[in-house]
Amino acid sequence: MDEQQQKNYDAWGYLDQALFTSSHVKAKDIKMGSTDWDNVYPTSPEEIDRMEDLIQQAQASADDPNDEQFNERIRDLKEVVHYSRKRHRTWKLALIAGSILGACIFWYFSNLDQESAQNRQKDVKIVELWQKADTTIAYQKMDTVLWERNLNYNERLNGANAYKAYYLTDYNQRAESSRLNSAKYKQQADTASTDERKKAYLKSSEKEQEDYEKYKKRFEELAAKDFKAVKELALKDTQGAVDSMKSSSNTKRAWMIYLIILIPLYIISGYPRGYILSRHRRQASLMRGLQKWGFRLAAFFFGVGLAMQLLPDDIVKYRYSNGYTETRKEVNPANFIYIVMKIGLMVVGVFIFCFISVFIMTFETVTGLIRNFNWQEILSKKTQPQS
Repeated sequence: MDEQQQKNYDAWGYLDQALFTSSHVKAKDIKMGSTDWDNVYPTSPEEIDRMEDLIQQAQASADDPNDEQFNERIRDLKEVVHYSRKRHRTWKLALIAGSILGACIFWYFSNLDQESAQNRQKDVKIVELWQKADTTIAYQKMDTVLWERNLNYNERLNGANAYKAYYLTDYNQRAESSRLNSAKYKQQADTASTDERKKAYLKSSEKEQEDYEKYKKRFEELAAKDFKAVKELALKDTQGAVDSMKSSSNTKRAWMIYLIILIPLYIISGYPRGYILSRHRRQASLMRGLQKWGFRLAAFFFGVGLAMQLLPDDIVKYRYSNGYTETRKEVNPANFIYIVMKIGLMVVGVFIFCFISVFIMTFETVTGLIRNFNWQEILSKKTQPQS
């Protein structure tokens, strides 16, 4: 120990105690007399007060207050105290951008569902205007193969008979397909090379037979329905589609509203004091890592999809009558898989970006509201009687 430190021996003792005030400092660090500087930061108001008090005692007991090394340690510890008491902005614009993008996506698809619900409401009105008719339909037996539909999906609403015929055909096809599959699996079980395969084939055969019975029963139940029963079934079908679209639209709109509310709450709760950050530094580090790698993954998918947009779907070679040939890079709408892959990668990238943003914002908002505000004090003020 040099002469200056001997003069400030008691003062340095107070500074050493201040250095090890934080609960982050481990017992072995105290024993060794040194610790990582990140561990010095207090994790509670009580630790801040104790550190500040020890600094003041060190200054008061200093034999040589002009010692530069001593004063440098004083300044460092005072900066720690200042940081710990001060509020710091932790909210990030990138996360807010992801939340805004997510809200816009929910708004867009909510409107699409609402439009779809309005269009399907027209189907309900069509069914309500059906004219009474004889719905007795002479139909093929269940063992007759009907591989082609007699009606398409939209034509089923042309009348009670059309609706009934559409679903009878559908049940008939499903039942026949299950019957043939059951027989196929049973035949494969008879020639199976091992008992394990035989059991698997028999199990599949039984499942297909159950489906056959199920669709056969539905066919018979529908075939027995009169006009009134068919109309009630169609109204339930069409109104159910309307209700489903409305429910989907309301769910997406609720998510949109949630994100709109989340943004200001995230900003309000994004000003914790320094000791809060020190206390939960591992969690903050985890959230930073999640954002970093999540955004990188999102950028990778979106970037690859965007790069693929620059590539042609097809290369076409043209040969003219004069013998001249030319090769062109053209978009080929028929190349469905390639187009879906390009768009799909970009969609995945956007989804990851929005999901990571909303997840981190939600987590940090909830924890921020809990930690950064003294709710007990706020609520007690509200419950106090007015004088």
